[in-house]
Amino acid sequence: MDGAGEHGRRRRLQGVGWSAALAVAGLLVAGLLLHDSAWLRAGGGSSYCAFAPAYSCTPALTSAWATFLGVPLPVLAAAFYMAVLVLVLSTARRRAAEGERMRLASVRALCLVYVGASAYSLFLGQVLLFHLTTPCVFCMVLHGINFAALAHACWLRPHLSDLWRRPRAAVVEMLRSRPLWDGALFFVVALVLLTFSYHGAVARMTQVDQAAQREQGEKVASELSRYGSAVLDLGDLPRRGPKDAPVALVVFSDFECSFCGRFAEQLLEIHARYPLEVAVYFAHFPLNSACNPRSSAMHPSACLAAYAGHCAGPAFWALHDLAFATFRERDAHGGREVLNDDTLRAWALQVGLDAPAFLRCVHHPATRAQVMAQVEQGLAQGIVSVPTWFINGHRMSGAQGAAFIEPLVERLLVLTREADGGEP
Repeated sequence: MDGAGEHGRRRRLQGVGWSAALAVAGLLVAGLLLHDSAWLRAGGGSSYCAFAPAYSCTPALTSAWATFLGVPLPVLAAAFYMAVLVLVLSTARRRAAEGERMRLASVRALCLVYVGASAYSLFLGQVLLFHLTTPCVFCMVLHGINFAALAHACWLRPHLSDLWRRPRAAVVEMLRSRPLWDGALFFVVALVLLTFSYHGAVARMTQVDQAAQREQGEKVASELSRYGSAVLDLGDLPRRGPKDAPVALVVFSDFECSFCGRFAEQLLEIHARYPLEVAVYFAHFPLNSACNPRSSAMHPSACLAAYAGHCAGPAFWALHDLAFATFRERDAHGGREVLNDDTLRAWALQVGLDAPAFLRCVHHPATRAQVMAQVEQGLAQGIVSVPTWFINGHRMSGAQGAAFIEPLVERLLVLTREADGGEP
């Protein structure tokens, strides 16, 4: 074999090796994102790529951009890299038998595939930079792999100029490439299998998480007395459930806090299960220095949202649900806009309030004083984060699930019956 032939053979072997290595690297990172996505969908608190407060995959994996045509992007990414790996290995296996033309068509197809992947990476990259509040490390690594794979595919000399010099012949050659069809078929099969596996994993993780929460809740419940040490002034706090309910659950919350929004959904479930036994109270604790002297400006709209909640009066719970839904929708689309009078006016109309009177109340100094009084009560209890909640005076923290709260309620109901002389 002459020197040029040997050089070409080595170049092709290197090409196969690097192409396969990049596909495997992409598959591994996609697998990590796939696990994180399923965990978050199952109700997990945060993703495993949350290396520091400034870096987390949670906003990206729970945003509106986390799916494409209803399919989670990590599922698509895993199927994509599997298909690429099949294309590369199929090309390597058939090179000697089918000749250089087939190899060139396969390399050209590989290059075009990565052109599309890199273009989509550029789109998602601008979403990460300009719309989401926290960078997704695994996502950025995956984008880097796409760009590196595109550069490597170009290094393999795909002769892309043929696509405009003789487009029909070049396209026909690619469509006749058996490795391309092997990869396409494998992509479809992998996509279907991974989609079913993903939803199955979410269901299993949900069951495991709920079982773990219930076990933890039972452990905490076994140590409860009928009343804890915290004494709270419930005053005129908004309430779901009867005032004389044997179990009082008071949550200090922030409408702009995503974890508070999740916890609100769990409390709604608890209220549905125990409509007469549990009274749920809401106290404002916005994480914003405009109405919380010991907080930063973490949530720029939190104080205004709290004022709106205070001014909602009898429509508080309707506005409570609407406010959390609004911020959830904003976060899903990566929005960072601050609450304004137009949004407040829309809220008022949606919950049946007189909009002008509602806005006057929101901006009245007395409203800020009322919200700050609730904040001060929370600060007196040592609260620094939300959601923090008290169940019959026992302090708890975090967006615990209904599976955790239920054993606490059951234990306190037993203690109440025992204290009243009834059967435990």
